[in-house]
Amino acid sequence: MKPSPPGSKIGNPVVFAPPIAVGLSPRRKGVVIDEVWTDVLYDKEWGWYAYTAQLIEWADDSRSIRLTYYYHPEGAKNWRFGGQYSIEDKPEVIHGLIRATLKKGWR
Repeated sequence: MKPSPPGSKIGNPVVFAPPIAVGLSPRRKGVVIDEVWTDVLYDKEWGWYAYTAQLIEWADDSRSIRLTYYYHPEGAKNWRFGGQYSIEDKPEVIHGLIRATLKKGWR
């Protein structure tokens, strides 16, 4: 049975830990201030997926965009965050990546 979409994450806190190789660098803290979602999609082998782009505002007032996803295995009660290693960077970096991808015309 198709699950309801994940709820909005606007207003949710975001905490990014540094990569292990960086050592004891401070965590980055922010909040999701806007988002867009795909429809809920089904993969017959792995379950349900919903992809999102989130605008994050950090404690220093900078912003970034995160492309990530949530998944809902068959029989599960809740959506699970699947993007522990998601793509996240300054808006201009993400815009450039998406423009370059669309320019390829892949189908």
